[in-house]
Amino acid sequence: MNRYLLVFILNIFLASAAFAQLPDHRTPEQKSHLKEPRKTAVHNVVPQIAGWVHVKELDTDYIYYVKPTEVSILDWAYFMLDRYKTEKIGQPTYQFIIPENNDFNEKYLFNIPELEGLWNDQKSVDQLTPESIKKILVSRGVENLPITGISYQAAASYMEYVSISYKGITASGIHNSFDPAYDVSKFHVLVSFPTTEEYRILLTHFHKPNTDTIKYKENIGRGYDDNFCPMFNATMPEEVVNGNCADVKATAPLVAKYGRVGRTVYPGGSYASDAHGLYDIRGNVSEMTKNEGIAMGGGYRTLAASCTVANAQAYSRPATWLGFRPVMQIKKVY
Repeated sequence: MNRYLLVFILNIFLASAAFAQLPDHRTPEQKSHLKEPRKTAVHNVVPQIAGWVHVKELDTDYIYYVKPTEVSILDWAYFMLDRYKTEKIGQPTYQFIIPENNDFNEKYLFNIPELEGLWNDQKSVDQLTPESIKKILVSRGVENLPITGISYQAAASYMEYVSISYKGITASGIHNSFDPAYDVSKFHVLVSFPTTEEYRILLTHFHKPNTDTIKYKENIGRGYDDNFCPMFNATMPEEVVNGNCADVKATAPLVAKYGRVGRTVYPGGSYASDAHGLYDIRGNVSEMTKNEGIAMGGGYRTLAASCTVANAQAYSRPATWLGFRPVMQIKKVY
């Protein structure tokens, strides 16, 4: 009798061991939805992608990259031009969003004053090129301002545009460059919003090693450094706003026009970067996450003490304090 019991137990053990070795086919998103700890993949060689920062703390089966700044007005104007040209050549992959007086804009976009007069009719749009758009926006001093007044759906369409730009098939001719040492066709490239979990990780890793002190951490939670100077663009206490500290880099444009911190958006990169080389993870504009209706990081209208990992901002429509920043996931296709 004991022999049969022993054989039965041994069979159960062997079956359990075999089941445990079955491959896990769940996607990173599925794993995240199950609230399991993030799996950090080991990547021996990480491609360098111009204009993106590799953030190893986000890595799962994919290698994760983050755009250093929020999507700018110049980035958005390029995207709109590409949408127009794609529609015109008979590839209706995108909805038609130029000129501005159409149903798509009325539903998804606020009036964007910085783009006023850029395209008034079809003829003027036909004459635009990426170079001419950049020249116009630079002359207005607005090219590096974060784009705001954009809906979640429109921002998601921008992600698709960026994805195909790495495959070299955009109608506007704007093709972003992959590391020349790698064949992009051998990689799966996905551009999307960060999840709330991923954004929390970015906020958690805000501190730079040389300023990772208890005092610094206490002060930055309120939005100022050890010298009582603002560290990012958010609503600050009056004693900070009215101090003698320079709000932003001396070279940042439009500071005189826009005033001091917490009153309107600043150009991307006006404040110092975080430990990863990312700008404005806190403050400036709240940034959309993959969870529609939830933004994180806080904006210029947010109290500095609320631009933290513990806070999120809800939205139901486009707003002047709301922008977005893409993350890119790449995985080699074997």
